[in-house]
Amino acid sequence: MTIVYKFKNNLYINLTNRCTNRCIFCNQKILEKYVSTKLFLEREPSAEEVLNELLLKLKQTQPNEIVFCGFGEPLLRLPEVMKILKELKKIYPGIPTRLNTNGQAMIYYPKRNVASGLKKAGLNKISISVNALNANEYLKLCRPRFGKITFNMVIRFVKTCKNEGLFTQISFVDYGINKEKCKKFAEKLGVEVLLRNYIHL
Repeated sequence: MTIVYKFKNNLYINLTNRCTNRCIFCNQKILEKYVSTKLFLEREPSAEEVLNELLLKLKQTQPNEIVFCGFGEPLLRLPEVMKILKELKKIYPGIPTRLNTNGQAMIYYPKRNVASGLKKAGLNKISISVNALNANEYLKLCRPRFGKITFNMVIRFVKTCKNEGLFTQISFVDYGINKEKCKKFAEKLGVEVLLRNYIHL
């Protein structure tokens, strides 16, 4: 199974198949074809397994970034993310790290400041998939497990990440979106915006 994979000039860490959204534009088979890698995990790897695999690949390539992003939601495995980040920063402090997330960490961990913990562990950048401009749109597009409260909690997490000093970006899949409204939405939050192409191979 693929724990660490190369795509373009980055190395990606694939931690879990689990996700708390069922986005209507998410197709795992298409994603695997797009990155030319089998991403489905037979089991979830330990932090040690990830680090061993990552260190082997770092001897062979110098990536622009190391990114937590696979099939599922990496923050469902927060302890492993934190451990990997801390070890990476000890060994390769110069390589930037990024985490792609659905931004629901404040629902998973209501008593923790996840953004602060990630910053202290060494995360450089967080990319939060917002994909909608309001709660109703989010429900239709992302079909979150936690229902209508989810969108507002995601936006709270965006603001918290920014306030903690993490370089924060929100992303939208180009699935019938109004690009100008998305840009203005990000501007209002004071964060960067990424408009992702809808992959339909």
